[in-house]
Amino acid sequence: MNRHFAIILMLWAGMSGSAMAQGPDFAAVDATLRQAHTAAGADFAMGLVVRDREDRLVYASNLGGFDPSRRLPVASASKIVAATVMMVLVDRGLMTLDSTTGQVLGWQGDKGRITLRQLLAQVSGLKPNVPCLNDVRTTLAACVDTLSDDAKALQHPPGSFFDYGGSHFQVAARMAEVAAGKPWAELFNEILGRPLGLAAETNFTTSPWLGPARAGTANPRAGGGLAASLDDFMKLLSVPFHQGVVGGRRYARAALFEEMGSEPNPEAAIGASPLARATGMPFRYGLGTWLECVPAQRPCPVQSSPGAFGWTPWFDRGSGYYAVLAMARPPAAPAGEGGTAGVVDFAVQLQQRLKPLIAQALQRNAGPASGSTPTGPPR
Repeated sequence: MNRHFAIILMLWAGMSGSAMAQGPDFAAVDATLRQAHTAAGADFAMGLVVRDREDRLVYASNLGGFDPSRRLPVASASKIVAATVMMVLVDRGLMTLDSTTGQVLGWQGDKGRITLRQLLAQVSGLKPNVPCLNDVRTTLAACVDTLSDDAKALQHPPGSFFDYGGSHFQVAARMAEVAAGKPWAELFNEILGRPLGLAAETNFTTSPWLGPARAGTANPRAGGGLAASLDDFMKLLSVPFHQGVVGGRRYARAALFEEMGSEPNPEAAIGASPLARATGMPFRYGLGTWLECVPAQRPCPVQSSPGAFGWTPWFDRGSGYYAVLAMARPPAAPAGEGGTAGVVDFAVQLQQRLKPLIAQALQRNAGPASGSTPTGPPR
């Protein structure tokens, strides 16, 4: 990267709602992003940021007035962040990935055999979504108790069936609360928020899409309730990308992030699998991340965590970058579908087109090797 281009990118990083900044090697990336933006509609705002393995900003674009400092709900992009918090708690010895709901929460019978690993992999066998996930009037503990008390909540033997949904993460978050003796939002702030320099408002609530006054704080939705800016999310994504060591700070051992990138139950039957549906690819799931490796690899170097509002974070350790495609609101369903299905398909299909283009741009843009130690969290 030449010095002039590096200065331009540094200036962009300190601006809000700025114009696109890119190098000549990213022309195909930029053209693809702009074509997608045109198809979505001129009033639709979205942004893309790419950093390399040295945490250097190598591409950034704001389209439609997107503001990378604006805090927005990220929906299921929350899952990779929640799983990262869990890895830190496991590293501290407060739980193991094989800790059960029986050991931590006192659950009984077959439900008591569900492990933290199975919850994060969404193969717990529990109902994937329960109404209390969106209930701002209850607490996280009370929401999880409804699953414990419901004789029909366990729909499949633990480990046997993948069914995408928020219930798994809500139970995992409750295990974290009990093991650590602290509320989920406080754990997030202590483990990732403050060390990464995030604002206190960047945290989990029940329904952040309803706005601060109605978001609900007593029942934070661990699998989909994070609100963050694009700038903040890049900091959060740097931790799993770098396998737990960022800016000289060790968050958790690398082996745990290798577990995140590995499917624990490859023999499990597949129920709801939104990324496979949206892309037509048989992508499987690790611990809080989609594994974009066909055929499967352990650990998979390409992982993602797209959300219902179009936020799509991913990284490719093989090509040496991490990225977030962010959207300010769902576009009119480009795939001809209503609700959030349209924006999910729009975002992940765009991400699939961008992946090889970014890898090629980085390969062309590669300069002299500068070592593999990350310089620190993105600023």
